[in-house]
Amino acid sequence: NTMFNEIALNLTGESNPWLILGMVCNSNTRRMEWMDGSKITYTYKNFDVSFDCVANKTKVDSEPGNHIWNSYASTYWNYWTVLCVAERYDCDEYDKMANSDDVAKPCFKIYPDALSWR
Repeated sequence: NTMFNEIALNLTGESNPWLILGMVCNSNTRRMEWMDGSKITYTYKNFDVSFDCVANKTKVDSEPGNHIWNSYASTYWNYWTVLCVAERYDCDEYDKMANSDDVAKPCFKIYPDALSWR
């Protein structure tokens, strides 16, 4: 949470950002679970995630600055800054080729000006 707070503060200037936790509703078990399908074994200060998430459409977030978890209706809306991990290809000013998984350097550049062959 400390790293998230520092990033959010630098990007938005907000002093108390919220972190949306990666929990989703499993419609078969009707319980919340982590996005990778694993069971939630840790909750902050015994926050109860054992509710029927199909009947009670609820999302959970963390308010790191106040050290609490919150639940709110999934119909609730707000503006969020979304942070995600992205893989960067070292192409500099070049473009990345589509479907280039088997290419060591998936970069190309099209020159708009004709080049001399001499």
